[in-house]
Amino acid sequence: MTEILGDLLVSAQEAAHARLRELIFSGALQGGQALRQEEIARQLGLSRLPVREALNRLATEGLVELKPRRGFYVVSLKPDEIEDIFEMRAMLEARAGQLATERMTALDADALDRLVESLDAAIDSNEGFDDYGRLNEQFHERLYQSCNRKYLRRQIGMLRDAVAPLIRILASETGELRRAQEEHRQMARFFRLGDAPGVSELCRKHCAYTGTALIEKFSKNRS
Repeated sequence: MTEILGDLLVSAQEAAHARLRELIFSGALQGGQALRQEEIARQLGLSRLPVREALNRLATEGLVELKPRRGFYVVSLKPDEIEDIFEMRAMLEARAGQLATERMTALDADALDRLVESLDAAIDSNEGFDDYGRLNEQFHERLYQSCNRKYLRRQIGMLRDAVAPLIRILASETGELRRAQEEHRQMARFFRLGDAPGVSELCRKHCAYTGTALIEKFSKNRS
């Protein structure tokens, strides 16, 4: 019986964690918003314990923060924090792109090309950001997969998650998705050619541009 209850608790925690991540990434829960455990538990049809465990997990992932005597809040990043994240991403993703290209196979290149085609279709369908966002994440994960560096990829994933809610804001700019997609296409081309320095530099520039563009957008909104 104890084992069954333990499995149910883990399942409830996973469900709460997945749903809260989805709401944060979609912008339904915005930066600075308070997360009331009782309300979340009621909306999800769960007890408070799995919700609290899910919030603690999100805190370790950098998506929420626990403020003493105030509770959990969705993280709201300052411009200097955004700059810090993208500087780290640029360095790590450049390294991952180089290693992945040096070790890639034809199957890796084929998989990346298929994701480029899927991204093209998502942009052409003009059905919103959700499909594009999911495929964009898959593209970068697949690109770095062949680097065979578990901890490098894990750190990149955590940094990407920390700013994922902000990417939707930038994607609302006219032509921004097509600009990013052209960079994806170049990465896939250089990847297939085995041009490790070329992929590394494209990954670095891809991150650097996004960070700069987000900071500029935030500055305009606050001026």
